[in-house]
Amino acid sequence: MPLQCRSFLTASALILACAAAAPAAQAASSVPIVPVGLIATGGNGQVTLNWTADPASNQVATYNVYRVGQTFTGPWASPTGTTFTNASGIVNGTQYCYQVSATNASGTSAESAAVCATPNVPVVATPVVPAVPTSLTASAGNAQVTLKWMANPAANKVTTYNVYRVGQTFTGPWASPTATTFTNSGSVVNGTQYCYQQGSGAGRV
Repeated sequence: MPLQCRSFLTASALILACAAAAPAAQAASSVPIVPVGLIATGGNGQVTLNWTADPASNQVATYNVYRVGQTFTGPWASPTGTTFTNASGIVNGTQYCYQVSATNASGTSAESAAVCATPNVPVVATPVVPAVPTSLTASAGNAQVTLKWMANPAANKVTTYNVYRVGQTFTGPWASPTATTFTNSGSVVNGTQYCYQQGSGAGRV
């Protein structure tokens, strides 16, 4: 390693100072290896690519993404990281295939094997109407009636239960509790019989 020296003249002596020069950074001696681990995942109107980073010794500056069948030369995109989402020129239901290469100061690797994915609109599951609630009981109190029933199975994914009082003069439930009990204390007169029905989900069952 060469020495860099400078002389300094003082009132009493000539001083020679030396220091070792820092070595120049060494560029990668060869092009990067072909990126591995490329996977493609279809989404709604997009395809996301992920791959494994080249070894640090490859000194990769950018990765190059190519979409099979593209009508221009050069990469579709040149990210510096190991992921890329293609959200342009995408039609749901159409398969798209991609390859990736890596570039450093010495050049560009060969392209990886192509991987493919098909973007699609997410399928929304159709809700299943809950089963009719069971074991409904009514207990009279002082100017109130308390109702209780069995919870529906968890698979029914009940959001509310709906209580209807027989003879009510309006549409819709009398009340919509989320629990399996309800006390009717409004418009209740002691000595009068009140009857109830109960449903689950979004409507009367």
